[in-house]
Amino acid sequence: MNNDIIRIEKVDGGFWQYFDHPLVDRIWCGYDTGDCCVYYHDHCRELHIGCEGYLFQYGTPVSNDGKLLFMGSWYKGLYCYIIETGKLLWHMKSTRITKVIVYDSYLTVARYGYYLAKIDIATGEIIAKINSKGLEAQYKLDHRVCAKYLKRKLCIVNTETMQIEKAFPYSALHPNSQYDFLIKSVRLEDNKIIIHGSEGNNTIEIYEGFLISPMKAYCLEIPL
Repeated sequence: MNNDIIRIEKVDGGFWQYFDHPLVDRIWCGYDTGDCCVYYHDHCRELHIGCEGYLFQYGTPVSNDGKLLFMGSWYKGLYCYIIETGKLLWHMKSTRITKVIVYDSYLTVARYGYYLAKIDIATGEIIAKINSKGLEAQYKLDHRVCAKYLKRKLCIVNTETMQIEKAFPYSALHPNSQYDFLIKSVRLEDNKIIIHGSEGNNTIEIYEGFLISPMKAYCLEIPL
């Protein structure tokens, strides 16, 4: 089943997330307040949970049954809340949590610069993990994820077994031999990984007093 955040919009005081989910339409999160509103297709549920520091960039996903909300934090770890009551179900103490991907009975969690972990959705316990100092983020394909710079490569990981199925060299992400690189989206299509992103040209310009590295959009296709 699909359960993806398809768009995140930053607005004054917080951000909206829009979902491809059978039950949840969108979620509002307020910065630094921990206040959330979960909008199902037929009703809304407000949560006042006081969890601060979750990441606008990666959003706050929900479980496939629409009952649990997951909040990753750069400084405070990963939180799981029961949406109906607003109560904390579990808290995994950690740091540098980036992308959280939801499956029926487990999550995969990227801890920046440390590991990719498979976590029990009911308890928050780590089932298995792949250690990697270079890991940045992960992107859902199906039962597999695409992990950026896992073991310093672009890796396809089977989340059921937590084994690396394929690993592509660093150069696969840099067709023009550039080093500034940002992935915006990843999808699986006709047994190919389609990556949309942007890359820099290794030049620095001054714009309104700031040093910037100009970025240009591109699309990569990597056969599996």
